[in-house]
Amino acid sequence: MEYPITPHTEALELDLHNDDLGPIPMSAGSLDSDDYICLWDHCFKTYDDPEQLYMHMTNDHVGRKSTNNLCLTCHWEKCDYTTAKRDHITSHLRVHVPLKPFACEVCKIHS
Repeated sequence: MEYPITPHTEALELDLHNDDLGPIPMSAGSLDSDDYICLWDHCFKTYDDPEQLYMHMTNDHVGRKSTNNLCLTCHWEKCDYTTAKRDHITSHLRVHVPLKPFACEVCKIHS
């Protein structure tokens, strides 16, 4: 069955594979078309909207210095972007999430 490729379902077309465990069992039919998948190393959690995914990434994967779990390297699939500051890595994460939090006051289009 063919599924349309959108920014948040593009991951369904990837050949997900773990070198130690082999292919990760995930079929396109097992996820709703509205699921947003975390492609951080060995995560693959799904969320209903991009804001939930972004919050998961910033809280669970980037963390904070105050809680001794700060990670300044992006471990999204095929990405190893590294920064010196937390706000830089959290800004970078937006390239992986179709999050459009700001609406134009005139036309209401999100950007």
